[in-house]
Amino acid sequence: GTISYSLHDEVDRTLQARARQVQSTLQSVFEAQRDPDVLLNQTLIVFPSLDTFSDPDIYIQLLRLDGQAYRTSPNLGARHIPISEDALMRARRGQSTLLTWQDGTARLRVYTAPLIGDGVVIAVLQVGEYLGNVDNTLRRLSTLLVLAIAGTVVLAAGMGSFLARRSIAPVDQVTQ
Repeated sequence: GTISYSLHDEVDRTLQARARQVQSTLQSVFEAQRDPDVLLNQTLIVFPSLDTFSDPDIYIQLLRLDGQAYRTSPNLGARHIPISEDALMRARRGQSTLLTWQDGTARLRVYTAPLIGDGVVIAVLQVGEYLGNVDNTLRRLSTLLVLAIAGTVVLAAGMGSFLARRSIAPVDQVTQ
């Protein structure tokens, strides 16, 4: 319900803020080069480390317009953030998307955005976060709510029994 929405909304805002940081930094690198296509293909160019923008739970990936990974944050290791054809096409058109990927029991929330240089889309940026912490929080909260409801029912039953005995006590005394 509301708590789940709030937690997921916070993840989305974090991903979008991180993407803006990366975009801002990378766009200034791209703008220093006249031809962004040449820049993307140069191996000698020094990019800011994507690790600067990531933390253990946030993954960053820079893709070429064909969807091939160009750079990834070190915490991704040999893995890559998945991208749908729809998200890639939207990014090429300058639009951003938010998607949740399911991989077995793990869920990954991914924000995909265009990286624009000199007014044109030159690359695709993805920022993702595993939703394990959100899912664990929601599970713990559900467990606590079930226990609280069960405790409330037991307490209400006990109080009801106590009050019933107390209210019937005068009638019981009269009948004896």
